[in-house]
Amino acid sequence: MNKKALIICCLSVVILTAGCIPKEKYEKYVNLTAPAGEAESFSAKTHNGKIVVNGSETSECNITAKITGAAMTQEKAKELAEQVKIELLPEGKIIKVNIERPKTTGTVYTAVDLDVNLPAGMNLSLESHNGKICSSGVTGMIQAVNHNGKITVTDAVGGADLETHNGKINYTGKLADLRFKSHNGGIDIQCTGQSEKPCTISAETHNGSIELITPENFSAAVDASTHNGLIHSDLPITITKKTDNNLEGTIGEGRDKLHMETHNGSIKIK
Repeated sequence: MNKKALIICCLSVVILTAGCIPKEKYEKYVNLTAPAGEAESFSAKTHNGKIVVNGSETSECNITAKITGAAMTQEKAKELAEQVKIELLPEGKIIKVNIERPKTTGTVYTAVDLDVNLPAGMNLSLESHNGKICSSGVTGMIQAVNHNGKITVTDAVGGADLETHNGKINYTGKLADLRFKSHNGGIDIQCTGQSEKPCTISAETHNGSIELITPENFSAAVDASTHNGLIHSDLPITITKKTDNNLEGTIGEGRDKLHMETHNGSIKIK
């Protein structure tokens, strides 16, 4: 194949691919409410769409769901959106969001964004494949899993387990048992208050830097490592082991356990 033919072939592929992109979208909103009752946990999973949760002084769980259908025509987009069904199901100690969606292929798709307001003390279990996850003002344990999208948690108290493959992780809250893991994205941790008991803090990413802002009187056994980057601490560390890529030591009396690991990025402790 000569150069001219190759260029024409590539342009044809681009034009055909572009022609398959959905040109029309249809959006609808659904409001759901359920009494929190004796529920201790809230669980929600969406494939395409963001999840935003706000904890407050309320006795109900309220959700506004934005449903989007995307297709080549407005009629087909509306048809897809109307096939999405959402339920808010209290099951004993757990309130679950159940989403049923039609099967789609290619670039035709449906998406569900969830905006949630619930009692601040509830535990969270959140999952999305494509879309950000945010939590604010929730004092229970927060577990969130994402594939493509950042995770942001603010005003947390009860601990967190946050994991995303492609995205940044931001945590602001009280020192607690904390686990953060990303493959492509930095991790920023700001602990605004001390914990009453010893904690384990673990932060790992492959591509990205890690920064920890510690609370007053922070004390921990530290294990930090990076392959391509620097390790720096504003707090005095009693070093027990140090190489070009690894630092082990103790801050204060070493009450907590702190593990920080990245392959491409720097590590900072403030």
